[in-house]
Amino acid sequence: MSPLAPVAAEPGRIARGIGLALVAYAAFSTADALLKLFSAGFSVFQIALFMALFATLPVFLTTIGRGGFASLLPNNWRLVALRGILPAVCGTLAWNAFAMLPMAEVYALLFGAPMLVTAFSALLLRETVGWRRWSATVVGFAGVVVMIDPSFTALGLGHLMAALAAGAGALSFVILKKIGATEKSAAILFSVLFWIMAVSLPPAVASWIWPSLPQLGVLAAAGLLFGVGQAGLVFATR
Repeated sequence: MSPLAPVAAEPGRIARGIGLALVAYAAFSTADALLKLFSAGFSVFQIALFMALFATLPVFLTTIGRGGFASLLPNNWRLVALRGILPAVCGTLAWNAFAMLPMAEVYALLFGAPMLVTAFSALLLRETVGWRRWSATVVGFAGVVVMIDPSFTALGLGHLMAALAAGAGALSFVILKKIGATEKSAAILFSVLFWIMAVSLPPAVASWIWPSLPQLGVLAAAGLLFGVGQAGLVFATR
């Protein structure tokens, strides 16, 4: 029997998953908007470091009643590490793109990620993707092109970073779907934050600027929202 069969038999469970996904993306969008406010005053790497640090708080809450901090240790080290590295790459690229482009243009490219997930699911997970989904994918991709620049004359480095972020995010989602049913949630979440901190720490220290107390509060809010979004996405894929 397919591991997805029990989920298909429970419409209420699917509805909860959709609700968690909506909460996750609302949290991500709000965090990105707060990040946009600080992109001119701080390096992207310093912002990413602060966001990852504060995002650990919601992650640590998921360990309560689930084995404590031991639940941060993964079962499948390689796939969990890869799943952590890809969002770190995605976040770094996307946050740089936000610093270079209007949010609408970055999000238009990031919205291409679901289309890539469809393709990657068929190629990597051997899932059956019918003609309706392929048709929706093609139409969606055409919509992304129209939203950005159909003539491709005004594209620059920021657009490339956003497109690469969409690809990294899509691969991350496919890996999450593969390991989500068997891996500990806290381990998946902590891996993402660990790699973001590992990638951003050296360049953040090199260009460090101490934030004021109000700035720190906004960074904390963005980090907490980012952590909530990551947790919501993991639970939604279950």
